[in-house]
Parts: sequence; structure tokens; C-alpha cells
Amino acid sequence: MKKLDNNGKHTKIDVKRNDEIGYLMKTFNTMSYNIDYLVNVNYREKLTRKEAQIKALQSQINPHFIFNTLENINWLAQLNGINEISTTVTALANIMEASICRGSKLVTL
Repeated sequence: MKKLDNNGKHTKIDVKRNDEIGYLMKTFNTMSYNIDYLVNVNYREKLTRKEAQIKALQSQINPHFIFNTLENINWLAQLNGINEISTTVTALANIMEASICRGSKLVTL
């Protein structure tokens, strides 16, 4: 029991008895295994959840970053009076906006 308390990992006791003490030792082994299993399952679940959250955030950041960059280019073109670049970048931003479903679900042709 001290090993389990000190390192927190599954510790197995060799059981060579068939009396109440042996039963207690077997039960301790089962309890130690179950604790170790549940800690590992809980850890993996939290790790998987965090990885999924990071991936979700990354997938949101990338399109928005590109969209905002296109908007900056659009405004720079408008400020400098370059209407062709502004029109092209605005069209590209509209296509991108439709692809990430930022606007309505229907896309007119």
C-alpha cells in the first residue's frame, strides 16, 4: 500500500494466501489496477478533448486570417484608387466567405 501511495501507479501484491488476508490482498490488487486504469482513461480523455479544441480553433483562425488579409488588401487598393485590385480581392473574399458559410446557406449565381 505504501508503494501505491508513494508513486501513484498500479502496484501488485503477490498473493500466496487463501484466507481473509489473501482476499484483502486480491481486492487491493483489483482496486490498484482499477485506479490506474481510470486515471489513464481520464488523462487520455482530457488530452483528446484538448487536441480537438486546438484543432477546432485552428480551423477557425486560418480562414478568418485569410479573409481579414483580403479585406486589408481591398482597403489599401481603395485608398490608393486601384479599383481593379479592389474588385478582384472583394470577389475572392466573397467566394471565400461563401465557402466557410459565413453568410447565408444559399449562394446566388
